[in-house]
Parts: sequence; structure tokens; C-alpha cells
Amino acid sequence: GVIIIARIYQVFIEIITVFVALSTIISPITRGADYQPPVQLPIIEETPDVEKFTVSDNGQSAYVIVKGASCSESETTAAKTLQRYLYQIGNVTLPIITDETTPTNKEIIIGKTNREGNGYTVNRASLGDEGVYIKTLNNKIIISGGELRGTLYAVYTFLEDYLDCRWFTKDITLIPQVNSIMVPLNIDYQFKPGLEFRDTDWISPKDSNYSVANKLNSQVYRHLGSSVGGGVNYAGSFAHTLTSQFVNANQYFETHPEYFALCDGVRQPTQLCLTNADVINLVIEQVRAVLTQNPHATIVSLTQADNNDYCTCEHCKALDATQGSPSGTMITFTNTVAQALEEEFPNVLFDTFAYQYTRTPPKNIVPRDNVIVRLCSIECCFCHALDDKTCSQNVSFCEDIEKWAAISNNLHIWNYATNYGNFNLLFPNFNVLKPNLQFFVNNSVKGVYEEGNYQAENANGEFAELRAYLLAKLLWDQDANVEKYTKEFCEAYYGEAANEVMEYIAIFCHRAETSNFLGIKYHSGICYRSNHPVLGNLSGADISYINDLWATAKSSNLSETQLNNVLKSEVSWRIWKAGHHCDEFSLLQKWQDKFDNARELTDDMRSLGITRIAEGQPDACLSDNPNFLRLPDLWRIREDGQFNNPFDEHYIN
Repeated sequence: GVIIIARIYQVFIEIITVFVALSTIISPITRGADYQPPVQLPIIEETPDVEKFTVSDNGQSAYVIVKGASCSESETTAAKTLQRYLYQIGNVTLPIITDETTPTNKEIIIGKTNREGNGYTVNRASLGDEGVYIKTLNNKIIISGGELRGTLYAVYTFLEDYLDCRWFTKDITLIPQVNSIMVPLNIDYQFKPGLEFRDTDWISPKDSNYSVANKLNSQVYRHLGSSVGGGVNYAGSFAHTLTSQFVNANQYFETHPEYFALCDGVRQPTQLCLTNADVINLVIEQVRAVLTQNPHATIVSLTQADNNDYCTCEHCKALDATQGSPSGTMITFTNTVAQALEEEFPNVLFDTFAYQYTRTPPKNIVPRDNVIVRLCSIECCFCHALDDKTCSQNVSFCEDIEKWAAISNNLHIWNYATNYGNFNLLFPNFNVLKPNLQFFVNNSVKGVYEEGNYQAENANGEFAELRAYLLAKLLWDQDANVEKYTKEFCEAYYGEAANEVMEYIAIFCHRAETSNFLGIKYHSGICYRSNHPVLGNLSGADISYINDLWATAKSSNLSETQLNNVLKSEVSWRIWKAGHHCDEFSLLQKWQDKFDNARELTDDMRSLGITRIAEGQPDACLSDNPNFLRLPDLWRIREDGQFNNPFDEHYIN
């Protein structure tokens, strides 16, 4: 019955989609002189002038950089990093000395030194491992913080906030070059990040230098050595580990089918039976071995496979019934493993999912203090804020996060930030990046992984680098000025075309956020087609206006790299038009003309290095001979487009 209802709903959505597409097809792509875009770019206030003092002038300076004689390795890196960038900024090399020297009036003090107590103190207990402390005192500059990574992060904060340096991508940075290095006279800044675990993927975040500069501290996608204070390190894989890393189905299923889930009376190798004593003991031994081999690991993942084949044997079913959710067996299992190993590995946290069938918390079981619950938002809508009470798709998630926060001391989030059905179609979530991260921290979340387009190296037809940069900023500081960071990034990445690109994003996100049918909101999941109605709320006048935005952007005075970036991001707009059969992809023209325009788009995509359509194996890559009768989401090697999941009408196989 549920499947039938889901199918009926799916057909309903398809019918609406057809009507939206038809309205777009027949709408004239023109606009009157009185047309006004639905949203205006925000005005970014200029930073007010403040009194400053001089650190260097024309390559000359009396200042020295002071570090502790017995400072941490990352504090030494912090001193060298500051020295290197001050040279790039002001063509001056400041000597690095230790605190064993006699104090002078011209010092930049880095990290923990014997200078503390002389006019300032650093409360490292309150700052933790990563908090930053920056202060000016009688023309001295103190840059300090947590000994593990805080001082290094403080150096990057100082360079960014007071000397206007930026690390937009791994290849695009902004390091001003000036004759005189001037620093505000009265700095007194402390900050401790609200999130202990910060991660995203995309392109640049996989680069270690970029990650340190932008304060991503997970080692999942990058190596962070001891010289930069290391990072939060998983022992082995960080997801879907139970049937891959610990009780591998290829190794155990044939000889021990009872280790695995009973589904509809048949053992399946796709999940474990979590109440089986032998399974529990085997996992404990396997985890012990993995942690012994990874002595620097701080987390080990005990997570279900990516399917819904959970065990319904007599014991699992009974426990789940008592707890009102399959999370009952999952938390009980994870607690047992965590308790067995906590004395041997006191600094390790044991991580598990609250994902799909385990998302709802158990009624009476509480995760142990050394257990992380990683709550996943895969069912949510991402064109509306998660705490938007008028968004029906997000209401139950809000209820679940509040319940998990009430029982878990270590709540993490696995969030989603792209359209896995078509990476190159604009994902209209820019307006919710900030409120969603604020919502997480306000609900006692300690760690967030923002999963995005992790295959963006060959599917960067949208805004991968911009979104990665904004997410990094918001993961560090949930009150970050998104409008300012967006403007700065776009001016560096797109040059003189920045305003046109930003306006395109703003219009698209606004239209998606306000899209509805008879007052019923459309929603943006994480896997949908390019003709989905949430993206169909553009009038003919809007389309005409956006066409002109891209034309102006491409005709701007741009460097070769900036033009290439503009052309890549324009692919998202061209795919939208192809998905809605409008403009150069209109059905109201000769079929050959439509096909020629579609072929031109795919040829341009290849020339720009965009060879992947969707998430997955090579069969999700752009086909050499796409079927242009189909939507652009299906111009790939496998084009059947069947819905895998009857409960998700947006899912594309």
C-alpha cells in the first residue's frame, strides 16, 4: 500500500512537472522595460577606518617574531607561516627568535611563551585545542591560542582579518602587496569554534594547505601532519564500515550467514545481525586491531551499509519494537563495542549513524559518552532552511535532532550540499548554508560533514569552489558574513563578471525558495531531474534577463582563467534550459536545430573538463552519443533513468 501511494505521488509530481515545462516552453523569452529582477544583490558595508601602527615600511622593520623555546611543532609552523606571508605582503623578512631573548618593544609573539603574564594572559583551558587569541599591546602583537592548532589558526585569522589575505581556492589566493604593513592599534579578539569536527569535500578542500588556511580539521579527505597540529582522524574508513571493514561479507557470509541480516526470512550479506553475540565479539576484535594499527586515530566508525536491509530476526525485531526504531539495535550494539574498548582506548570515540531507518532515536537507550551519533539529513529539503516550520519535508528532521541532542553528548551531522542526480545543475541552497549550520550548533551539534560534489574534478559545471569556500567559513564561524565572502570570492574567481554571476545565483535561489503549486511548496531534495518543478519557477522575462547576465559576464574584460570559470558555471544555466526545453533547446523549432544546440553544449562541457553528469561509477559520465530526446540528466553512458527508491520521487538511477 505504501509503495502504491508513493507511485501515485510520483505520477502526480510528473504531471506537475509536465505543466511547468509546458508553461516554460510556451512563455515568450522576452521582458518589458519595466521588468525588475525578483531580488537585489545586498550592499556590503565597507570596513570603517581605525587607527593603526606600522610594522614595516618599504621593506624595513624593527619587529621580530618570538616563539617559545619549547613551543609545539604547530606553533613553529605558525611562526614560519607568518614570516613567509609578511614577506609576500611587505617585502620584509622578520627574524624568528625564541623567548629566551630579552624582550623588546617590537615583538610579534607567537603561541605559548614566557611573555605571558606581562600585560596579557591566554586562557587555554577555555580556548581548547583550536581557539584563537589575537591582541595588540603597546604596539606589540600577540597571536596565540590552543597549542594543538589554535595558534596556527590564529596566524591565518590575523592575516585574513587584519591584512586582507584570502585563500579562495587551492590555486586562487589574495595576498596584498603594500609598501607599509599597518595593523590596527586596538585588537582584542578571542574565538573558539563551535564545531570540533569540520569537513567538506569538493575540489580545493582536498588540498592540505587550503584546508589549514580555511580551518578544516578532518583528515578524511586530506593529510594533516603534526607540523600543522594534525587533525581529527578516523581509524580506517569513515562510513558504511560494518560489512566492509569489520565483518566483510565476502569473507564471512558463505561460512557464517547467521552473522548477517535476516530480511523477509532470508539472510542477506548487506547488513549485520547486531544482536548476534559472535558478531559483537568479532567486531570488538576487529576494531581493537584497527585502533592498534592507527594509534593517532580519535574516531572509529561503526556504521551501517548504504541500504535498508536491516535485520528482522527474532532478537533484533524485539529490541527494535521496544525502542520504537531500528536505532535501538544500532545504539545498543555501538554502546557494547564502545564499553568493551574504552579503557584500552580512552581517547577514541565510537561513531555510528542515525541514517534512514536508524534516524529516529530509541525510546529508552542513551548513547555512551564515548559514542558519536552522526545524524544524516538525506531526506531533507535544501532550498528551505532546516528549521523552516513551513517546510513539511524538514519538520520530522527537526524533531529528530532535538531528540538526539537530548540524549547524546557527541552529536554530529552528515549534511548534503549538491544534486547527486546532476552535479552540473545549480543546487539552490546558497540561502540556507548559514541558517542550517547555525541550527546545528544551536542544537548542541559538535561536528559537521558537508558532503558535496566529491567528484567535482570532472563535474565542475556549477559552483563547487564557491560553495566549498563558504562552507569552510561557516563551519568555522556560523555567524560569518556570507554576503561579504561571496562577493570577495566571485570578484577573484570571475573577475569583472562577479556581479552577473552573483545575481544569477540570487535569482535562481529566490525562485526555488518561493516556488509552489496552489500554495503548496516545492522542495529540493538531493537527487532530482533538471525539469523538477522546484527549478521551474522562472518566467520568460526571468529567462531573458538571465541570458543577458551571462552574455554580459562572458563579454567582460576577463583573464583566461576567469573566462574559463564563467563558462564552466554557465553550464548550469544551459543545462537548466535544456531540461525545460526552452530558448535554444525549445521544442518549438526544427528538431535538428535543437539537437545541434544540445551537441554544442556537450562538446563545450568536454572542452571545459566536465565529463561527469551524476554521482557514481563511470556509467554516470557523459556519453559520447547522448540521446538528446531525453533530459540532460540522462545524457550519460547509462540512461535508463529508472527510479531506484519508490519512496523518493526525485531519485534517478
